[in-house]
Amino acid sequence: MVMGAVHFQSNLLIGLSKTIDRWCSDMLIEADFASGVRNWNAMQALIKSVGRELGSSFMALQMCGNIGLVSTLAGTLSWLVWTNEETSRLQKTPELLALLPELLLFFVSARLLAQGGKLTNKCEQVAPFINQLQSADKCDFTGQYLVRFIQDSHAGFIVCGVTVTMNGFLRQMATLTTLVSGLVGVLLRMLM
Repeated sequence: MVMGAVHFQSNLLIGLSKTIDRWCSDMLIEADFASGVRNWNAMQALIKSVGRELGSSFMALQMCGNIGLVSTLAGTLSWLVWTNEETSRLQKTPELLALLPELLLFFVSARLLAQGGKLTNKCEQVAPFINQLQSADKCDFTGQYLVRFIQDSHAGFIVCGVTVTMNGFLRQMATLTTLVSGLVGVLLRMLM
């Protein structure tokens, strides 16, 4: 059930990303900045409503993934530290293998967080894209209005009032690196 929720949310975020790509493609072909304002307003409303509806399940998946990672690391550490004999380790290996689904949950929740950050990043890149579509010969005020409108809308994947960015994903990966390096340090001390 959890993996189904992750799959659904992942495909929804991919679909929203492709919708933004399609909107940019239409702007490239038509360059109708006046209708672009109306269409962008609908686009950001769609992204914000999806973020609002997915908010609780998205946050639950993130928390379960992080708790699963900590549980996996603690279980691995306890397996290594408190199991002395080789036969005892072999007997407790199934307990260690039972932690693998929690580790998988962490990785899929991290992927989901990265997709949300990419969606926000893509929304931030739309205004510079529109700005480059304008010709250098003439000053098009509707194009400038659309650029300012997009910048002022602060569109992105917003969950529970917080904009999901790639910074959150990078912080999560830094935490993972810290935990794993700490575990490796404990293992090296045990072996020496």
